[in-house]
Amino acid sequence: KLRNEILHRLNSFLGTGRVVEVYFTEFVVQ
Repeated sequence: KLRNEILHRLNSFLGTGRVVEVYFTEFVVQ
């Protein structure tokens, strides 16, 4: 839930392309 909100903020701040990269990285880490 909290991570989803963070991803939403990152999506608005960085843009879709970047967020996919960040999300993939976080997914691999966990």
